[in-house]
Amino acid sequence: MSQVIHWTDRTSLHQDPTAEIVRHFSWERWLVPGAQLQDSDWAITGPDTALVIDNDSITNNGLYSTFRLKGGTLGATYAISNSIETDETPAQKDKKSITVVIGNE
Repeated sequence: MSQVIHWTDRTSLHQDPTAEIVRHFSWERWLVPGAQLQDSDWAITGPDTALVIDNDSITNNGLYSTFRLKGGTLGATYAISNSIETDETPAQKDKKSITVVIGNE
């Protein structure tokens, strides 16, 4: 089970603290035709370090920033941010964030 999320469609995610879900954040609508992601870095801000991002990569021909999200403290809210750089000349850089709410699903 995995989930594709377009930055323009969502402002928050809800996740069970025991879930380990692969998510694909699509930059497709933001990129100009022919451009691809060259670099992608993730950061988490929250009340603790219980929420973890791992297995991150660039997928779908350079259009998705893919990662697995796991853990988190029940009732906590976190912000995850994805900073990217494109393969264009000059390279374009951007950062998008989304809220993650940990609750029993």
